[in-house]
Amino acid sequence: MRKLLALAVILSAVSVAHAGTETFTLTGVGGASVGGYDVYPYYGSLNGGASFTVLCDDFTHDVTIGQSWPVNVTYLSSGNVSHTEFGNLRLYEEAFWLLGQLQAGQTNWGGTTGLQLAVWSLFSNSSALSSLISSNGYTKDVNSWLSTASADASTSLSAYQGDFILSPTGGDGQEQIFDPAVYHSVPEPSMLSILGSSLFFGGIVLRKRLLSHNHGHQSGEAQRASGSQTIAS
Repeated sequence: MRKLLALAVILSAVSVAHAGTETFTLTGVGGASVGGYDVYPYYGSLNGGASFTVLCDDFTHDVTIGQSWPVNVTYLSSGNVSHTEFGNLRLYEEAFWLLGQLQAGQTNWGGTTGLQLAVWSLFSNSSALSSLISSNGYTKDVNSWLSTASADASTSLSAYQGDFILSPTGGDGQEQIFDPAVYHSVPEPSMLSILGSSLFFGGIVLRKRLLSHNHGHQSGEAQRASGSQTIAS
């Protein structure tokens, strides 16, 4: 019941926020990572409200836990993605389809990590991302998710009721996407204590660029096919 009330507060705040900019704060991460990159889930709040679970679709920007930035709130069902970071309706439909697979508890094709890498690949063709995928053995998994999302993601906007995109309005921040169907409550206090300790002893940085691994990686090529990225092995 408490969880449903918190979700109602989030959605109520977003319905008011839709026409303007709001403040998003990154409040935590779930702890899973690949190659030094944190993957789903991330936790955040709007205007200091209840924390909720989001999926990062932005590979190129670095943020830290506790950082806040102004965002535009866009409902995907509106069909208007002109105020989003990437501005491609079809790719957002595929991203939300991939987020839906997290709700379904999919474990095939690399599970959560494969899905996160696939979402990043929709919107980025950077050599750093290609290297991250190939060096950790996820090339086939990511390509499988991308091709399936391209084929199966609905083109009906009514399928995305309640789904929204939180897009930075300035140079700082990261774009996040939210689906009420995969809403989760914030981490338990013990996890928050762990995260707090980690911040105290040097900070947790969500790295979307491998700052300490920029040299030594082979540049990978990514090609867009049917609105999605295919990652070269």
